[in-house]
Parts: sequence; structure tokens; C-alpha cells
Amino acid sequence: MDAIGRRLPRYGWWLWAAFLVVLTITVVLDPVDRRDVTPVYREATARWWARQDLYSPGIHGFQYLPQSAILFTPVTWLPFLVGEEVWRWLGVLLLAWGVWRLCRFAGPTVIASVFLLVTALTVATAVDAAQIGQANLLFSALMLHATADVARRRWWAAAVSLSLLVVVKPFGVVMVLLVAPLHEPVRWRLAECLTAVLASPFLFGTPSYVLGQYRMFVSKLMVSSRPDPGRWADLTSLLWAAGGHPSEATMTGVRLALAVGALALSWKAVRRWGEPRASILTLAVATTYLMLCNPRTQENSYVILGPAVALFTASALLIDRHRWQTALLLAVFVGIGFHRAFSVHPNYWLQPLAALIFAGYLAYNTLTRRNHAEFMAEYRPAA
Repeated sequence: MDAIGRRLPRYGWWLWAAFLVVLTITVVLDPVDRRDVTPVYREATARWWARQDLYSPGIHGFQYLPQSAILFTPVTWLPFLVGEEVWRWLGVLLLAWGVWRLCRFAGPTVIASVFLLVTALTVATAVDAAQIGQANLLFSALMLHATADVARRRWWAAAVSLSLLVVVKPFGVVMVLLVAPLHEPVRWRLAECLTAVLASPFLFGTPSYVLGQYRMFVSKLMVSSRPDPGRWADLTSLLWAAGGHPSEATMTGVRLALAVGALALSWKAVRRWGEPRASILTLAVATTYLMLCNPRTQENSYVILGPAVALFTASALLIDRHRWQTALLLAVFVGIGFHRAFSVHPNYWLQPLAALIFAGYLAYNTLTRRNHAEFMAEYRPAA
């Protein structure tokens, strides 16, 4: 590798460092951004320790498992501004580490350039979520770590990552329901970890209080999963923009059908490809499904899909050298990362359209290609 090539990994880490510095300055200048979501987590944490109800009526407010409020507790022990910074640093650093772990699957001759490109694309999709303190940043990072752990057959680590994924956001169950059927060694470990996670609130509250919060959580989830259509960046909004107004029952059927398709596609990849490329495909399928089928997908939620698109873009551009695939994937990236540049007013259709195109790309590659990129061909961690 030449001198520039040897420095490229360093450039990738410098880019993450620059992102963290800019983010830190932004929070210092405006620690209480009007779009900031951390007050929701802070209030829930305070309510938990005061033994008050975590959940309010309606589709907004705290809508995660009680464990999420408990995990946020250490942030509230810090001075306000420090806590705001640490919360964001945690998400960014875990995301950077997750990107590096997956990029290490690249061959030694391309790992440096792959890491730099994947970093640049991922950072572009992470700006909004990081700025407002959204948990999507941490959720995206945990998905990357779970993928790396499954690919390396580190089953206990994978089980822990997947369990934490559900704690951060309940729809992490999508990744769980894709990984568990495909990998038998992780099943009983995952069952034990999830059981421990579900039981953990009883260590910090009375049984009656904890059970009451679980009941309220289920009720909240039922209400918040049916938001007003047309202003969320999911498949429903795309259909509304195209002039269709599907009923909730129709969309439920579509989501179930796509769930079956997602599992079938991941199963096909496991049977045909093996690790680590099968796990990376599963990551891409899971994140794409979440963007399209979660009725509460927001614009900043696409930091969850961003790393998967970046990984496939790096593979197409730097390894396979397929021009049309590179152009298609870059167009997908522009759609999810820079959708606001195409409209003065908010649009909620361009991101799901880009995700739908990416879903088609994944299906095409899985069903038609015999030999995938070296980047996803075999586990060869860099020194």
C-alpha cells in the first residue's frame, strides 16, 4: 500500500473527530435547540425515579420501554450541558466504531479507502439525528455492532447488542426477528438476554409500579403506531404523495408481506453467501424495512439506513467498479441524505422512494449475482 493509502484510515478517523468537534460547538452555542428531543428522555428518567407514570396520552412523548429511562439516568447526573454533550458523543463514538468494525471485513488493499468513503457518507446522514440528540444515532450504532458480532460468530456479544437495540427503540425487534431464525447459536443466548432485560426494571422499582408501566407502554405503543399519515418518511407517505390513500388494514397487510420477503431475502443470502456478507445483507434488509414500514419513520431516522447504503456504495465503487450500480447507490444516498435540497417545503416521499429503490437493488443482488464483492466475500480482518 502506498503512503497515501496508509494514511486513509487516519483520514477517516479525522473526519469522525471533525464531526464530533463541530457537533460539540453546535450544542454549546444552542444547548436547548427547539427540536432537541433529550428533554423527553430527561423527563421520563425523572418520572421513573419519582415513581410517576412515564407515558402521556397521544402519539407524542416518551414511547420506549422503561429500561430506556433507566439507562439514560447517568446522563442526568451530569451538569446539563455536559450531559447533552456526553449523550451525543456516546452515539457518535459507537457509530464510528461500528462503521470501522464492518469496514475491517474489506481486504487489506481497500480497507483504508472503504473506511474513508463509508465514514463520509454515514456522517452526512447522521448530522440531523446527532444535532437534536435523537436515539436513532445509538440505535444505528447497535445495529452495526450486532451485525459485526453475528458475522464473527460472537454469539453472546450479538445477543447483548440485539437486546440493547430493543431497549433503545422497541422496533429493534425487527432485527431480532431476522437474526434469530437464521442463526441457531444465538437463539438461546438471545432469549436469556431479553429475559434479563425485561426483568431488569424490577431491580429498580416495586412490582406493581413496573407492571403498571409495562401496561401503559403497550397502550402507548398501540396509539403511537397509528399516527396521522402523510407527514412521516415511510412507505405510507410515499403512497400518499403518489395519490393513493391506503387504509390502515391495507398497510398492515403490506408490512406483513414485506416482512416475509425480508426474511426470505436474508435466508437466501445466508444459504448462498455465508459470512460476513450474509450478515451485512441482513443489516441492509432490516434497516430498509424499518424505514419503509415503521409508521413513525422520521427524516432523521435515515441515519439507521445510511451506513448500509454507504457499505454497498463503497463495494460497488471501490471493489466491484460497477458504474451503473455506483451511480444508482449514490442517487439513493442523495435521496436519503439531501432530500431537503430538492424542495423548499418539507417532503416526506423522497427518502422512502430512495429506500424502495435500495430494496430493489438488494433483491437484485441477492437473487441474481453469483459472485459478490471481495468486500463481502470473506472475513479477513485487517491487522
